[in-house]
Amino acid sequence: MRAGVFGLVLAGLLAAAIPAVAAEKTVERVGGFTIIAIEEKGSFNRCAAQVGSSYGLLRISYNIHGHHFLSFPGVPGASKSGTVELMVAGEVLATSRPNFADKNRISIPLSYEQVDMLMSARGFLSVLYNNANFREWDLSRANVTAALEAVDRCVSNFR
Repeated sequence: MRAGVFGLVLAGLLAAAIPAVAAEKTVERVGGFTIIAIEEKGSFNRCAAQVGSSYGLLRISYNIHGHHFLSFPGVPGASKSGTVELMVAGEVLATSRPNFADKNRISIPLSYEQVDMLMSARGFLSVLYNNANFREWDLSRANVTAALEAVDRCVSNFR
């Protein structure tokens, strides 16, 4: 009996020590993007349009607070003090400091003006982190406008 109680207590402690992981659910596919709904800590948090493979995954998200973010694969040594520059077809779309950065993901906030510019983007979206061009996504055949409209609908469905 004591071993069973000890096992239950130990399992409870281990479960409490494991950090909450975001849960993702595919909502639809639009304009070359997969639209997903993301929960954090058991509650809906945001929707995102994603394109690319797991290693090169680009996400444009919109959260329940009305904020847009763009996230992409991180690099070893990435930090919030780095500088991110987004370029579309050779023109600078945004330059900012990440709101989150580690070896796995880097995320930057996007203004509504930058989202509008991204919606009309054609060609390659390039990401430079600390002046090093380390990732590109071909948006020439993607419909970014349709994808971001689907993200907006997704968030509205969960509000």
